[in-house]
Amino acid sequence: MKQLSRFSILFLLFYKISFAQITVEKDSLLHLGIIQNGLKEGKWIYYDKMNNVVQICNYKDNKLEGECYLFNENHLVIKINLEKGIIYGKAYFYSKKGDVLAIYNYFNGIRGDILFYIANKESPSRDHLYTPKSKMIR
Repeated sequence: MKQLSRFSILFLLFYKISFAQITVEKDSLLHLGIIQNGLKEGKWIYYDKMNNVVQICNYKDNKLEGECYLFNENHLVIKINLEKGIIYGKAYFYSKKGDVLAIYNYFNGIRGDILFYIANKESPSRDHLYTPKSKMIR
């Protein structure tokens, strides 16, 4: 019986350490997410100094993977998809009112076709090399 309880305690300690939810303050952002075996995993939420959500992204093996949402003043401004940390597929750009301003298609981090575009002061650059700006997305 003592052997089982020691094993249970060790298992719980390992589980707690491996899947701990953490917060880290860095670059004026508060990061909230899960570290598993020393790597970022799953959903991570980033907050600014005013506790506004600025980014929600998913990680797999410490690389951005899947949908990522970027916010400005609590408004969704960009929705992108990433594969192994690289922008891939459609990127949606929104106005503060929530209207779609542009849809760009990315392949391997490079912008390809412009699928939809409305000229507006909030619209993204039409430059072929344009990549969404964020502290986490490069």
